[in-house]
Amino acid sequence: MGVFNSNFRVNTNTTGTESSKSASSSKPNELVLARVIDVILDDTHPEYSKYGTTDALGVIKYKLLTSEANEFEPENLPSAFPVNASVRQLPLKNEVVFLVNGPANDLESSSINKRTYYLTTIALWNHPSHNAFPSDVNIDNLDLGDNIREIDYVQPLQPFPGDIIIDGRAGQSIRFSGYNSPKNLLGDLENQGRPITYIVNGRKGGGDDPVIPVVENINLDDSSIVLTSNHKVPLTQSATKYDTYITPPAFADLYRGKQVIINSGRLLFNSTEENIVMSAFTSVSMTAGRTINLDAETYIGMDAPIILIGTQRNINKELKTLREYRFREPVVLGNQLESFLSTLLDVLDEIAVALSSAQTKRGSPLPGLQEVGAATTTLINTLLKPRINPGKTSSLKSKKIFVE
Repeated sequence: MGVFNSNFRVNTNTTGTESSKSASSSKPNELVLARVIDVILDDTHPEYSKYGTTDALGVIKYKLLTSEANEFEPENLPSAFPVNASVRQLPLKNEVVFLVNGPANDLESSSINKRTYYLTTIALWNHPSHNAFPSDVNIDNLDLGDNIREIDYVQPLQPFPGDIIIDGRAGQSIRFSGYNSPKNLLGDLENQGRPITYIVNGRKGGGDDPVIPVVENINLDDSSIVLTSNHKVPLTQSATKYDTYITPPAFADLYRGKQVIINSGRLLFNSTEENIVMSAFTSVSMTAGRTINLDAETYIGMDAPIILIGTQRNINKELKTLREYRFREPVVLGNQLESFLSTLLDVLDEIAVALSSAQTKRGSPLPGLQEVGAATTTLINTLLKPRINPGKTSSLKSKKIFVE
Protein backbone atom coordinates (compact mmCIF):
# COMPACT_ATOMS: atom_id res chain seq x y z
CA MET A 1 0.00 0.00 0.00
CA GLY A 2 1.37 3.40 -0.93
CA VAL A 3 1.78 6.24 1.54
CA PHE A 4 -0.17 9.44 1.05
CA ASN A 5 -0.65 12.76 2.77
CA SER A 6 -4.28 13.43 3.64
CA ASN A 7 -4.07 17.13 4.55
CA PHE A 8 -6.82 19.10 2.84
CA ARG A 9 -5.80 22.52 4.08
CA VAL A 10 -2.44 24.24 3.78
CA ASN A 11 -1.01 25.11 7.14
CA THR A 12 -1.00 28.90 6.87
CA ASN A 13 1.32 29.20 9.87
CA THR A 14 4.26 27.54 8.18
CA THR A 15 7.24 29.70 7.59
CA GLY A 16 9.05 30.17 4.35
CA THR A 17 7.80 29.82 0.80
CA GLU A 18 6.69 26.39 -0.41
CA SER A 19 6.57 25.93 -4.14
CA SER A 20 4.23 23.53 -5.85
CA LYS A 21 6.26 20.34 -6.08
CA SER A 22 5.43 17.77 -8.70
CA ALA A 23 4.81 14.14 -7.88
CA SER A 24 8.21 13.30 -9.32
CA SER A 25 9.74 14.47 -6.05
CA SER A 26 7.95 11.71 -4.13
CA LYS A 27 9.18 8.20 -3.51
CA PRO A 28 8.57 5.62 -6.23
CA ASN A 29 5.77 3.86 -4.31
CA GLU A 30 4.23 7.00 -2.81
CA LEU A 31 0.76 8.22 -3.75
CA VAL A 32 0.31 11.97 -3.60
CA LEU A 33 -2.93 13.92 -3.20
CA ALA A 34 -3.44 16.96 -5.41
CA ARG A 35 -6.20 19.41 -6.18
CA VAL A 36 -7.20 19.84 -9.82
CA ILE A 37 -6.79 23.44 -10.96
CA ASP A 38 -7.38 23.07 -14.68
CA VAL A 39 -8.12 20.37 -17.30
CA ILE A 40 -7.02 20.43 -20.96
CA LEU A 41 -9.96 19.20 -23.04
CA ASP A 42 -9.46 20.55 -26.57
CA ASP A 43 -7.34 22.71 -28.85
CA THR A 44 -8.75 25.95 -27.43
CA HIS A 45 -6.72 25.52 -24.26
CA PRO A 46 -3.65 27.79 -24.16
CA GLU A 47 -1.35 24.87 -23.24
CA TYR A 48 -2.74 22.40 -25.78
CA SER A 49 0.40 22.51 -27.95
CA LYS A 50 2.76 22.61 -25.00
CA TYR A 51 1.73 19.11 -23.90
CA GLY A 52 1.69 17.49 -27.32
CA THR A 53 -1.64 18.56 -28.91
CA THR A 54 -3.75 15.37 -28.91
CA ASP A 55 -1.51 13.89 -26.20
CA ALA A 56 -2.66 16.76 -24.01
CA LEU A 57 -6.30 15.72 -23.93
CA GLY A 58 -7.24 14.99 -20.33
CA VAL A 59 -4.05 16.48 -18.88
CA ILE A 60 -4.63 18.29 -15.59
CA LYS A 61 -2.76 21.18 -14.00
CA TYR A 62 -2.64 20.49 -10.29
CA LYS A 63 -1.61 21.86 -6.95
CA LEU A 64 -0.45 19.58 -4.14
CA LEU A 65 -2.63 19.82 -1.06
CA THR A 66 0.40 20.83 0.98
CA SER A 67 1.42 23.53 -1.50
CA GLU A 68 0.94 27.31 -1.30
CA ALA A 69 1.48 27.85 -5.01
CA ASN A 70 -0.66 30.43 -6.76
CA GLU A 71 -3.58 28.51 -8.25
CA PHE A 72 -4.63 31.55 -10.28
CA GLU A 73 -1.57 31.01 -12.50
CA PRO A 74 -2.19 27.44 -13.78
CA GLU A 75 0.46 27.87 -16.47
CA ASN A 76 3.08 27.77 -13.70
CA LEU A 77 1.68 24.63 -12.08
CA PRO A 78 2.83 21.07 -12.79
CA SER A 79 0.83 18.69 -14.97
CA ALA A 80 -0.35 15.11 -14.78
CA PHE A 81 -1.58 12.78 -17.52
CA PRO A 82 -4.50 10.31 -17.30
CA VAL A 83 -3.28 6.87 -16.34
CA ASN A 84 -5.82 5.08 -18.57
CA ALA A 85 -6.59 6.04 -22.17
CA SER A 86 -9.45 3.57 -22.63
CA VAL A 87 -11.71 4.30 -19.64
CA ARG A 88 -11.43 7.90 -18.48
CA GLN A 89 -12.93 9.70 -15.53
CA LEU A 90 -12.11 13.31 -16.27
CA PRO A 91 -11.97 15.29 -13.04
CA LEU A 92 -13.59 18.66 -12.49
CA LYS A 93 -11.79 21.67 -11.13
CA ASN A 94 -11.20 21.47 -7.35
CA GLU A 95 -11.66 17.72 -7.22
CA VAL A 96 -8.87 15.78 -5.51
CA VAL A 97 -6.95 13.05 -7.31
CA PHE A 98 -4.17 10.56 -6.57
CA LEU A 99 -0.89 11.12 -8.41
CA VAL A 100 1.71 8.50 -9.23
CA ASN A 101 4.97 8.45 -11.17
CA GLY A 102 5.32 6.44 -14.37
CA PRO A 103 7.37 6.22 -17.57
CA ALA A 104 7.07 8.93 -20.21
CA ASN A 105 6.32 8.21 -23.85
CA ASP A 106 9.91 8.94 -24.97
CA LEU A 107 11.64 6.02 -23.24
CA GLU A 108 14.29 5.72 -25.93
CA SER A 109 15.82 9.05 -24.94
CA SER A 110 16.55 8.10 -21.33
CA SER A 111 16.17 5.07 -19.11
CA ILE A 112 15.00 7.26 -16.21
CA ASN A 113 12.59 9.46 -18.15
CA LYS A 114 9.26 9.66 -16.33
CA ARG A 115 6.20 11.82 -15.86
CA THR A 116 3.27 12.17 -13.48
CA TYR A 117 -0.09 10.44 -13.92
CA TYR A 118 -3.36 10.83 -12.03
CA LEU A 119 -5.33 7.75 -11.04
CA THR A 120 -8.85 8.57 -9.94
CA THR A 121 -10.96 11.19 -8.24
CA ILE A 122 -11.25 10.83 -4.48
CA ALA A 123 -14.90 10.30 -3.50
CA LEU A 124 -14.94 12.97 -0.80
CA TRP A 125 -18.73 13.27 -0.82
CA ASN A 126 -19.38 9.79 -2.24
CA HIS A 127 -21.59 11.41 -4.87
CA PRO A 128 -21.46 11.01 -8.67
CA SER A 129 -22.24 14.67 -9.47
CA HIS A 130 -18.95 16.03 -8.12
CA ASN A 131 -16.47 15.53 -5.31
CA ALA A 132 -14.82 18.94 -5.33
CA PHE A 133 -13.31 20.47 -2.22
CA PRO A 134 -12.77 24.23 -2.34
CA SER A 135 -9.35 25.61 -1.50
CA ASP A 136 -8.67 28.22 1.17
CA VAL A 137 -8.83 31.01 -1.38
CA ASN A 138 -12.19 29.83 -2.73
CA ILE A 139 -13.82 28.51 0.42
CA ASP A 140 -17.02 30.48 -0.22
CA ASN A 141 -17.13 29.92 -3.97
CA LEU A 142 -17.01 26.37 -5.31
CA ASP A 143 -15.50 26.57 -8.80
CA LEU A 144 -15.99 23.41 -10.90
CA GLY A 145 -14.73 24.94 -14.13
CA ASP A 146 -15.88 27.26 -16.89
CA ASN A 147 -19.65 27.13 -17.42
CA ILE A 148 -19.99 24.14 -15.09
CA ARG A 149 -22.57 24.56 -12.38
CA GLU A 150 -23.19 22.33 -9.42
CA ILE A 151 -26.00 19.87 -10.21
CA ASP A 152 -28.29 19.60 -7.21
CA TYR A 153 -31.00 17.38 -8.67
CA VAL A 154 -28.99 14.22 -9.37
CA GLN A 155 -29.15 11.57 -6.69
CA PRO A 156 -26.67 8.69 -6.52
CA LEU A 157 -27.71 5.20 -7.50
CA GLN A 158 -28.70 2.86 -4.68
CA PRO A 159 -26.26 -0.09 -4.70
CA PHE A 160 -27.30 -3.71 -4.33
CA PRO A 161 -25.04 -6.55 -3.11
CA GLY A 162 -22.14 -7.24 -5.44
CA ASP A 163 -23.08 -4.53 -7.93
CA ILE A 164 -20.70 -3.07 -10.48
CA ILE A 165 -21.95 0.47 -11.10
CA ILE A 166 -20.93 3.26 -13.44
CA ASP A 167 -22.70 6.37 -12.15
CA GLY A 168 -22.38 9.49 -14.30
CA ARG A 169 -22.35 13.06 -13.10
CA ALA A 170 -25.59 14.12 -14.82
CA GLY A 171 -27.90 11.23 -13.97
CA GLN A 172 -26.75 8.50 -16.34
CA SER A 173 -25.77 5.07 -15.10
CA ILE A 174 -24.97 1.46 -15.94
CA ARG A 175 -25.66 -1.19 -13.33
CA PHE A 176 -24.41 -4.79 -13.56
CA SER A 177 -26.42 -6.58 -10.90
CA GLY A 178 -27.63 -10.01 -9.88
CA TYR A 179 -28.07 -10.31 -6.14
CA ASN A 180 -31.22 -9.29 -4.36
CA SER A 181 -31.81 -6.79 -1.60
CA PRO A 182 -34.91 -5.24 0.02
CA LYS A 183 -34.59 -2.19 -2.27
CA ASN A 184 -34.09 -4.17 -5.47
CA LEU A 185 -37.56 -3.98 -7.02
CA LEU A 186 -36.66 -6.41 -9.81
CA GLY A 187 -35.19 -9.12 -7.60
CA ASP A 188 -36.93 -12.03 -5.90
CA LEU A 189 -36.30 -15.64 -4.86
CA GLU A 190 -36.68 -16.88 -8.44
CA ASN A 191 -33.91 -14.72 -9.91
CA GLN A 192 -31.43 -14.57 -7.04
CA GLY A 193 -28.00 -14.60 -8.65
CA ARG A 194 -29.35 -14.18 -12.18
CA PRO A 195 -27.74 -11.33 -14.17
CA ILE A 196 -29.49 -8.09 -15.01
CA THR A 197 -28.01 -5.05 -16.76
CA TYR A 198 -29.72 -1.70 -16.37
CA ILE A 199 -28.70 1.35 -18.46
CA VAL A 200 -30.27 4.74 -17.76
CA ASN A 201 -29.80 8.16 -19.30
CA GLY A 202 -31.64 10.87 -17.36
CA ARG A 203 -32.40 9.27 -14.02
CA LYS A 204 -35.18 10.99 -12.10
CA GLY A 205 -34.70 11.72 -8.44
CA GLY A 206 -36.77 10.39 -5.61
CA GLY A 207 -36.96 13.49 -3.45
CA ASP A 208 -35.51 16.87 -2.56
CA ASP A 209 -32.36 15.59 -0.85
CA PRO A 210 -29.62 15.12 -3.50
CA VAL A 211 -27.57 12.78 -1.30
CA ILE A 212 -30.29 10.16 -0.77
CA PRO A 213 -29.68 7.25 -3.18
CA VAL A 214 -32.43 6.14 -5.55
CA VAL A 215 -33.18 3.13 -7.75
CA GLU A 216 -34.01 3.22 -11.43
CA ASN A 217 -37.62 3.90 -12.44
CA ILE A 218 -38.27 2.83 -16.01
CA ASN A 219 -41.56 4.76 -16.13
CA LEU A 220 -40.00 8.07 -15.04
CA ASP A 221 -36.40 8.01 -16.27
CA ASP A 222 -35.72 9.70 -19.60
CA SER A 223 -34.26 6.70 -21.46
CA SER A 224 -33.69 3.13 -20.31
CA ILE A 225 -32.36 -0.16 -21.59
CA VAL A 226 -32.94 -3.21 -19.40
CA LEU A 227 -31.44 -6.63 -20.15
CA THR A 228 -32.97 -9.35 -18.00
CA SER A 229 -32.58 -13.09 -17.53
CA ASN A 230 -35.48 -13.99 -15.23
CA HIS A 231 -37.04 -10.75 -14.07
CA LYS A 232 -40.30 -8.83 -14.23
CA VAL A 233 -39.90 -5.16 -15.18
CA PRO A 234 -42.78 -2.88 -14.08
CA LEU A 235 -43.02 -1.02 -17.38
CA THR A 236 -46.33 0.71 -18.09
CA GLN A 237 -46.94 0.22 -21.81
CA SER A 238 -47.94 3.22 -23.91
CA ALA A 239 -50.47 1.11 -25.82
CA THR A 240 -52.02 -2.28 -25.06
CA LYS A 241 -54.34 -2.96 -28.02
CA TYR A 242 -53.84 -6.57 -29.16
CA ASP A 243 -57.12 -7.13 -31.04
CA THR A 244 -55.42 -8.74 -34.05
CA TYR A 245 -54.22 -11.59 -31.83
CA ILE A 246 -56.08 -14.76 -30.96
CA THR A 247 -53.63 -15.23 -28.07
CA PRO A 248 -51.94 -11.87 -27.38
CA PRO A 249 -48.44 -11.58 -25.88
CA ALA A 250 -48.05 -10.84 -22.18
CA PHE A 251 -48.07 -7.23 -21.11
CA ALA A 252 -44.66 -5.78 -20.25
CA ASP A 253 -45.19 -5.71 -16.48
CA LEU A 254 -46.40 -9.33 -16.39
CA TYR A 255 -43.69 -11.02 -18.45
CA ARG A 256 -40.91 -12.87 -16.64
CA GLY A 257 -37.92 -14.14 -18.56
CA LYS A 258 -34.96 -13.11 -20.68
CA GLN A 259 -35.73 -9.99 -22.66
CA VAL A 260 -34.37 -6.59 -23.69
CA ILE A 261 -36.55 -3.56 -22.97
CA ILE A 262 -35.87 -0.17 -24.58
CA ASN A 263 -37.94 2.71 -23.26
CA SER A 264 -37.71 6.41 -24.10
CA GLY A 265 -39.66 9.37 -25.39
CA ARG A 266 -38.79 8.38 -28.95
CA LEU A 267 -37.08 5.37 -30.53
CA LEU A 268 -35.38 5.70 -33.91
CA PHE A 269 -33.78 2.79 -35.74
CA ASN A 270 -31.88 3.91 -38.83
CA SER A 271 -29.89 1.72 -41.20
CA THR A 272 -27.56 3.62 -43.54
CA GLU A 273 -26.54 0.74 -45.82
CA GLU A 274 -28.78 -2.29 -45.56
CA ASN A 275 -31.82 -3.58 -43.71
CA ILE A 276 -33.51 -3.42 -40.36
CA VAL A 277 -34.39 -7.06 -39.73
CA MET A 278 -36.85 -8.20 -37.09
CA SER A 279 -37.22 -11.93 -36.60
CA ALA A 280 -39.30 -13.58 -33.89
CA PHE A 281 -40.04 -17.22 -33.04
CA THR A 282 -43.72 -16.51 -32.30
CA SER A 283 -44.84 -13.10 -33.54
CA VAL A 284 -43.83 -9.52 -34.17
CA SER A 285 -46.28 -7.14 -32.50
CA MET A 286 -46.78 -3.43 -33.12
CA THR A 287 -49.41 -1.54 -31.19
CA ALA A 288 -49.84 2.22 -31.06
CA GLY A 289 -52.07 4.67 -29.26
CA ARG A 290 -52.93 6.42 -32.53
CA THR A 291 -51.62 5.14 -35.85
CA ILE A 292 -49.18 2.68 -37.40
CA ASN A 293 -47.74 4.09 -40.62
CA LEU A 294 -45.79 2.18 -43.25
CA ASP A 295 -44.15 4.09 -46.12
CA ALA A 296 -41.89 2.79 -48.86
CA GLU A 297 -40.45 4.17 -52.11
CA THR A 298 -40.98 0.94 -54.10
CA TYR A 299 -43.53 -1.39 -52.51
CA ILE A 300 -44.83 -2.82 -49.23
CA GLY A 301 -44.90 -6.61 -49.30
CA MET A 302 -46.85 -8.97 -47.03
CA ASP A 303 -47.08 -12.73 -47.39
CA ALA A 304 -48.53 -15.53 -45.31
CA PRO A 305 -50.73 -18.61 -45.89
CA ILE A 306 -53.59 -16.42 -44.68
CA ILE A 307 -53.62 -12.65 -44.26
CA LEU A 308 -56.28 -11.48 -41.82
CA ILE A 309 -57.38 -7.86 -41.51
CA GLY A 310 -59.50 -6.94 -38.51
CA THR A 311 -59.93 -8.11 -34.97
CA GLN A 312 -59.23 -11.72 -34.06
CA ARG A 313 -60.02 -11.40 -30.38
CA ASN A 314 -63.40 -13.16 -30.54
CA ILE A 315 -62.25 -16.05 -32.72
CA ASN A 316 -62.39 -19.46 -31.11
CA LYS A 317 -58.93 -20.06 -29.68
CA GLU A 318 -59.20 -23.76 -30.48
CA LEU A 319 -58.91 -23.17 -34.25
CA LYS A 320 -56.09 -25.40 -35.43
CA THR A 321 -56.16 -25.36 -39.23
CA LEU A 322 -56.20 -22.56 -41.76
CA ARG A 323 -59.33 -24.00 -43.36
CA GLU A 324 -61.24 -23.12 -40.21
CA TYR A 325 -60.96 -19.45 -41.19
CA ARG A 326 -63.30 -20.11 -44.13
CA PHE A 327 -66.16 -18.21 -42.45
CA ARG A 328 -64.16 -14.98 -42.71
CA GLU A 329 -64.83 -12.66 -45.66
CA PRO A 330 -62.16 -13.12 -48.39
CA VAL A 331 -60.69 -10.34 -50.54
CA VAL A 332 -62.02 -10.15 -54.13
CA LEU A 333 -59.50 -10.41 -57.00
CA GLY A 334 -60.05 -7.36 -59.19
CA ASN A 335 -59.13 -8.74 -62.64
CA GLN A 336 -61.00 -11.97 -62.04
CA LEU A 337 -64.09 -10.08 -60.93
CA GLU A 338 -63.92 -7.73 -63.91
CA SER A 339 -63.56 -10.66 -66.30
CA PHE A 340 -66.68 -12.18 -64.75
CA LEU A 341 -68.53 -8.86 -64.94
CA SER A 342 -67.48 -8.39 -68.57
CA THR A 343 -69.01 -11.76 -69.50
CA LEU A 344 -72.15 -11.00 -67.52
CA LEU A 345 -72.56 -7.61 -69.19
CA ASP A 346 -72.10 -9.15 -72.62
CA VAL A 347 -74.93 -11.58 -71.88
CA LEU A 348 -77.15 -8.81 -70.53
CA ASP A 349 -76.36 -6.70 -73.60
CA GLU A 350 -77.50 -9.48 -75.89
CA ILE A 351 -80.73 -9.80 -73.92
CA ALA A 352 -81.25 -6.03 -74.04
CA VAL A 353 -80.67 -5.95 -77.81
CA ALA A 354 -83.27 -8.68 -78.21
CA LEU A 355 -85.70 -6.79 -76.02
CA SER A 356 -85.22 -3.61 -78.05
CA SER A 357 -86.91 -5.35 -81.01
CA ALA A 358 -89.39 -7.45 -79.09
CA GLN A 359 -92.63 -8.43 -80.92
CA THR A 360 -95.66 -10.54 -80.27
CA LYS A 361 -96.20 -13.85 -82.06
CA ARG A 362 -98.25 -11.98 -84.57
CA GLY A 363 -95.39 -9.53 -85.23
CA SER A 364 -96.79 -6.61 -83.33
CA PRO A 365 -94.14 -4.52 -81.54
CA LEU A 366 -93.98 -4.43 -77.75
CA PRO A 367 -93.10 -0.80 -77.05
CA GLY A 368 -92.53 -1.25 -73.31
CA LEU A 369 -90.00 -4.02 -73.71
CA GLN A 370 -88.34 -2.30 -76.63
CA GLU A 371 -87.80 0.84 -74.56
CA VAL A 372 -86.36 -1.16 -71.68
CA GLY A 373 -84.08 -3.06 -74.04
CA ALA A 374 -82.80 0.08 -75.72
CA ALA A 375 -82.22 1.84 -72.42
CA THR A 376 -80.44 -1.21 -70.99
CA THR A 377 -78.17 -1.46 -74.03
CA THR A 378 -77.27 2.21 -73.69
CA LEU A 379 -76.60 1.80 -69.94
CA ILE A 380 -74.39 -1.24 -70.43
CA ASN A 381 -72.27 0.24 -73.23
CA THR A 382 -71.97 3.84 -72.02
CA LEU A 383 -71.79 3.48 -68.22
CA LEU A 384 -71.03 -0.09 -67.12
CA LYS A 385 -68.58 -1.59 -69.62
CA PRO A 386 -66.26 1.45 -69.69
CA ARG A 387 -65.69 1.03 -65.93
CA ILE A 388 -64.17 -2.43 -66.23
CA ASN A 389 -60.95 -3.42 -67.98
CA PRO A 390 -59.80 -6.97 -67.09
CA GLY A 391 -56.02 -7.24 -66.81
CA LYS A 392 -55.48 -3.52 -67.15
CA THR A 393 -56.13 -0.29 -65.27
CA SER A 394 -59.70 0.54 -64.47
CA SER A 395 -61.67 2.81 -62.18
CA LEU A 396 -62.87 -0.11 -60.04
CA LYS A 397 -59.43 -1.43 -59.12
CA SER A 398 -56.79 0.02 -56.82
CA LYS A 399 -53.67 1.34 -58.46
CA LYS A 400 -51.60 0.50 -55.35
CA ILE A 401 -52.89 -2.62 -53.60
CA PHE A 402 -52.44 -6.02 -55.27
CA VAL A 403 -53.12 -9.56 -54.01
CA GLU A 404 -52.51 -13.02 -55.38
